[in-house]
Amino acid sequence: MTNPVIGFWDTEWTPAISYTWGSRPKYLPNDFLVEEARLLCYGARYEGKKKVDVVDERIGRKEMLTQLWDFLDSVDLLVSYNGATFDSRKVNSEFAREGFGPPSPYKEIDLYKVYRQNFSLYSGKLGFVADAFIGDTKVDTGGFQLWKDVMAGDDKAWRKMRSYQKTDVDLLVTLFDKLRPWIKLPHPVASGNDLCRNCGSDDLEKRGQALTLNGSYQRLRCRSCSTWGRGSQRTQSTNIRNV
Repeated sequence: MTNPVIGFWDTEWTPAISYTWGSRPKYLPNDFLVEEARLLCYGARYEGKKKVDVVDERIGRKEMLTQLWDFLDSVDLLVSYNGATFDSRKVNSEFAREGFGPPSPYKEIDLYKVYRQNFSLYSGKLGFVADAFIGDTKVDTGGFQLWKDVMAGDDKAWRKMRSYQKTDVDLLVTLFDKLRPWIKLPHPVASGNDLCRNCGSDDLEKRGQALTLNGSYQRLRCRSCSTWGRGSQRTQSTNIRNV
């Protein structure tokens, strides 16, 4: 079995620019729009690699999107934070607008959804969740001024934005490893009755029986990543506990 290619990504965007009659508009008609939000940069990293590739619009919009398309086309599993709701759909809109077809199909693991399904902290923002679970957090941008300076072409601001983007992707890698026992991967990283499907480890302990409508199976717990699984062969035992 070939291990799936796992990629991590994050994107940063400009704000949309629109006319408004006040500071709290309830509704902005379409003809008030001056400029739609556009992709500023993205960060991408493969599992098992240390380098984060940060690519920004200064190399040209078409080239930036081409490199991003190539990255997405190369992965089997794509890890993000709120990416399934935001990043993926926004980027797909950019691809379609520029005449790209969809990249090859991949499965998306949105760690924000993993958080919402399994945990409850004071805040679900990436920086807060990362600090709570892995003791690390996002780069302090100093607020919206960074985006304004980047859009104005300030080189110092661009360096900070690229650092901000890189750190977010690195956080995803560490957070993914931390939350891995809570994630049921759509593609196992290993196959076989003696390997963990989530991390590939063979350090498994037998912990009772997994009961299904079809019968009972040996329940297994990975000592490396704490993921629960079961053997592939149905057993004769019907005992629920055999620790």
